[in-house]
Amino acid sequence: GGQNWTSSYYLGIGLVALAIMTVWLARGARVWLLTAMCLICLILALGDNGYLYFWLRTAVPQIGVMNFPIKFVIPIVFSVPLLAAFTLQRLALATPEAVRGLWRGMAALGLGLVALVGMILWISYQYPVAKGEWRATWPNGLARVFFLAVTLTLLLGSVRLMTWKKHLLLRGTLLLVLWLDVLTHAPRQNPVVTRAVFERDLQPTRQLNPVPRMGETRAMLSHVAIIKFLNTLLADPFNGYLGTRLGLSNDCNLLEEIPKVDGFYPLYLREERQVRARLYLSTNEILERVADYLGVNQITAEGKFFDWRPRPGALPLVTAGQMPIFADERTTLAALMRPDFEPNRVIYLPPEAKSFITITNQTCAEIVHQQFTAHRVEFTVEAAVPSIVSLAQAYYHPWKVWVDGKPARLWRANHAFQAVQVPEGRHLVKLVYKDRAFHSGAIASVLTLTGCLLVSVSRPKTVRATPDRETQRTGEAALQNPMIL
Repeated sequence: GGQNWTSSYYLGIGLVALAIMTVWLARGARVWLLTAMCLICLILALGDNGYLYFWLRTAVPQIGVMNFPIKFVIPIVFSVPLLAAFTLQRLALATPEAVRGLWRGMAALGLGLVALVGMILWISYQYPVAKGEWRATWPNGLARVFFLAVTLTLLLGSVRLMTWKKHLLLRGTLLLVLWLDVLTHAPRQNPVVTRAVFERDLQPTRQLNPVPRMGETRAMLSHVAIIKFLNTLLADPFNGYLGTRLGLSNDCNLLEEIPKVDGFYPLYLREERQVRARLYLSTNEILERVADYLGVNQITAEGKFFDWRPRPGALPLVTAGQMPIFADERTTLAALMRPDFEPNRVIYLPPEAKSFITITNQTCAEIVHQQFTAHRVEFTVEAAVPSIVSLAQAYYHPWKVWVDGKPARLWRANHAFQAVQVPEGRHLVKLVYKDRAFHSGAIASVLTLTGCLLVSVSRPKTVRATPDRETQRTGEAALQNPMIL
């Protein structure tokens, strides 16, 4: 999958058993749809190793926006409990006579899953991934077999016993067992820390001099520091998270209001990621000129994880006066990698911008005032002649630009960033992030939720009736089928 976004995808062996039973007991369009979706998502979650994701990504490149196909397990997490619920619904409609042969099917299913657990244990014993894996795996495997046996026993018992009190007791116990199965399969799967870890004033500015400021400069973790924070997990979560905060790892820089180059995001822009991946030439070497362009004035000190080294060559995030060079993506990326790249003198623009840009040389221009917020950038520029203004923030189509209140063209610059042409004189430039697709989705979600609430409130109350003989005969036919499971 390529992403360790969660430590486990385990749903519970009992829940999986109920979902498998649904395919046989409650066949129908909804069951087939959920089953097909689970199988397809399971193959897609394998990424290119499952071939299907590779073929789809080749045919429809937009699918590649999902950087980590392991996230296809998310629909499975929601679908398997729904499939399991169909089994419980079908068994609730059956009479005791209809379930006399049910134990054979349950026994066959249980033996099949036990055999699968045994195969996993054998692979773990013969081909361990890490030292000590077998000592942790075999008790866990036996515990899953125990929970499976208890789940199937409770399920069979809840069908045979007809008094509502016993039904309620056994079904409640069944839910408890399913929950305990998931809860105990891994030690402290989601450790927690006290809120003090967020409230404590670490004062990281003592190590940062000068301090990176929003809209001005950025901090940057070294490659060694990124790997260290990614692969280090302390036994004490409190101290572990304090260390992550001190090192500004992942998105902890937001707690300190310190901007930096990287972070953890659900989605990444392709061009920005390509540039950022090339920042690290080796473990201890970076692209100095690109780091200057990105305004990196602090980087993790060599051999350290909580100390910082200042970089005096960092440029402001908004610069002006560069000479435009028109080149395609490959040529631009290659130019950024060269040691003679001078971001304060030249800027690379796409070939299609050539017919719109009137500037041919480096010009005299100055940024006299600027203001950065989350969705808005404003700055004033003074230019002796028409000039290019470069912004070292990621280019994305929802960003719109106005020069003195009039719409202007925002160009992709230096492969992944932004540029706009301004006429001579003093001008106010404003960039605003307007994501209409997000707003439309939010409105649709609110309308859908409102509709669901109105339907649930206005729906007339009905009295649950005893299943008719036709429904019972249907359930009995399915349960007494000798081909069950």
